[in-house]
Amino acid sequence: MTQQYTHMRIPPQDAGVHDWYQTTILAGKIARHSGTPGCQILGPNGAELWHRITVTFDDYIMDLGYDRMAYPALFPMSLLEKEKDHVEGFAPELAVIRELKGEKLDDPLVLRPTSEVVIYQDMSQIVQSKADLPIKVNQWCNVFRVEMRTRLLTRTFEFFWHEAHWAIEDELEAHNHTLAALDQYVAFIEDHLAIPVIAGEKTALERFAGADRTYTVETRMLDGKALQSGTSHMMGKGFAQTYEISYDDGDGGVVHPVTGSWGMSTRILGAIVMTHSDDKGLVFPPKIAPWQCVIMSVPSNKEGMTDKISDYSTGLAAKLKSLGVRYKNDGSDERLGKKQFHWEKQGIPVRIIVGGSEVDNGVVSMKRRDTGESLTVPLDDLDTALPALLEKMQSEMFDAAKEKLTNNTIKVSTLSDFKEAIARQDNAFMMAGWCNEDAAEEALKDEYGYTVRCIPFSQLTKEAHCFLTGKPAKVQALIAKAY
Repeated sequence: MTQQYTHMRIPPQDAGVHDWYQTTILAGKIARHSGTPGCQILGPNGAELWHRITVTFDDYIMDLGYDRMAYPALFPMSLLEKEKDHVEGFAPELAVIRELKGEKLDDPLVLRPTSEVVIYQDMSQIVQSKADLPIKVNQWCNVFRVEMRTRLLTRTFEFFWHEAHWAIEDELEAHNHTLAALDQYVAFIEDHLAIPVIAGEKTALERFAGADRTYTVETRMLDGKALQSGTSHMMGKGFAQTYEISYDDGDGGVVHPVTGSWGMSTRILGAIVMTHSDDKGLVFPPKIAPWQCVIMSVPSNKEGMTDKISDYSTGLAAKLKSLGVRYKNDGSDERLGKKQFHWEKQGIPVRIIVGGSEVDNGVVSMKRRDTGESLTVPLDDLDTALPALLEKMQSEMFDAAKEKLTNNTIKVSTLSDFKEAIARQDNAFMMAGWCNEDAAEEALKDEYGYTVRCIPFSQLTKEAHCFLTGKPAKVQALIAKAY
């Protein structure tokens, strides 16, 4: 297939994050709008990036003892209406089919916004005794939530995700599993995506509809907004009671297990883009990059050199394959500048240049995408030099993102502090004392557009009073605007 090069120029972040973000995603072939309102098309890099995430994170899920499953995307409205809090929580986002073949349905069909109800109905058929527990199932699928204001990757009508669901008899074991699931997100996002997270518990108003407890990992985007990047919910026994997941305890009593779920979606692609990318385009961490290297052949006018360059590039490609490195081989006749312009925007961690000089000297010229640093190593040393470089880049990208998060997280003690931070346009995460009252949280959102993202496990402040109300602080909270 003929290589198609991008000609899009990316506006600087300082000129406006929105335009930079949209152009970076389009130029980097991550995603684009489709003809269906609110729905996106994942491009070659976006689809490959999501594939890398699914195959990598699936191992984290399986490590907790899950079975792979696939459930229907449609279920009857009556099934959803069994759980009052759940249906009220999702009612504004539901996509509903009210007729089929021109005939109105007595029981409309819902396109799944999430699969609790259909999975719990299935669990009720499976659980007949204590021996049938625990149940742990996971599926990778698409879901639908009606959105009026859409944004590529982070807020779309249809998106892809994994949703893991479980039923466990013992409440303490269930709670520990809820936290173990969250730990998998922390490990994966920090280790593979090189994104630092803040983990904690959601407030009552921010909990998943129908859940007793919701835990989250929050990531900070370059505009200061928080992106909820993964959640783990403990539902309690309410769903099990509603959907009749139970067994006889042998003494005439009925036992209902605790249920829960956890999920991570294609929103995480937006987090990768906004955490690492720059004014030149995408920047991918090596571990999760769709392609870790690109070989760029430089055309030569020297007699016989073009064939030598081609052979050298072919041998280099074979070496990369043997090392397990994901690579692209650009052997087109285009000038090097055009290739650099294109592949830089694709975010490939290492660009390898092969021209007459490299062939004559038996070396490999490499350029890091994250720092722009150029390196030259003997071809014979590539087996050790390239893996070491990729590992170094992964570590340094996380360290840079961690430093940025630390430098953009501030302490807020009073409402005056809060207002001053807003006026300065710090776009910072704010740690503050919090009274943990629903009315205060609603006022924070209505008056200022900020929300309590979570109650962090790691308490970075010890404020005695709530910054908003002045009442005694019950917890320390992370305050931010959010996607």
